[in-house]
Amino acid sequence: MLDDGWPIWSSVEDRSPNVLRVKIRAAIPEAYAGVLLDEFSGRLLESYRHTAIVELVEVASHDVLGFLEFMRTSKLLMTSPIATWTLTDHSEGTGRTPTGQLVYDAKYQGDVAAAEQLAIEFCQRMVRHPAVTSSDLVVPVPGRAHALSEPLAMLLARKLSAAVDVKYDSVVKKTSPSAPIKNTPLADREQLLKGVFRSSVDLGNKRVTVVDDLVQTGSTVKAVSEALMKAGAVRVVALAATAARPWSVAM
Repeated sequence: MLDDGWPIWSSVEDRSPNVLRVKIRAAIPEAYAGVLLDEFSGRLLESYRHTAIVELVEVASHDVLGFLEFMRTSKLLMTSPIATWTLTDHSEGTGRTPTGQLVYDAKYQGDVAAAEQLAIEFCQRMVRHPAVTSSDLVVPVPGRAHALSEPLAMLLARKLSAAVDVKYDSVVKKTSPSAPIKNTPLADREQLLKGVFRSSVDLGNKRVTVVDDLVQTGSTVKAVSEALMKAGAVRVVALAATAARPWSVAM
């Protein structure tokens, strides 16, 4: 049975030196084929039902295998306007997932040990995404500190930037207070957040990784990413610890 939004299986076949053929079986294989082709040169050969076949050229097999393992163990929330990944869901059944509990304890209870453990798990997984290691900048989603001395997204972004030796900078600022968006319908959230964020610097031709702690609907991540692209960023990928509601991949 295919879990909606989760890649289930993949195989890699060497066709010739520096040419790999990758078969991906997933609920929405075109989405995963698309993010694979965002990272590596190649083409989509075939797509049918729950399977996509991609041919990659001028690639190292260990890089491709590492990214496929990342895709298998992480959750792809959406691919448009930017690819957005999380470690896992925030909740499961009537309770929180173990990672969701770490987010809750760190963000709302001020548990420093939980924050540090979450940062370790976050970095161990996210450094396997090739867009992270090739970024020019790691940027946190602006937010309140809640119970910690700094916003959790900022802490995760700082730790990730150190892990991959990429510059950290909180360049995204709020231009004005946004109206409360909790329990607001998705379409209304996106409208409320239009123009709320801006980049304080010119990002011409920069590749940026955006970091958040908890994705509710993706509206804030979208708005922040749009601000970065408006400032000149040529590539933006978003990463978060958890997603708060059931998601299927949004193309």
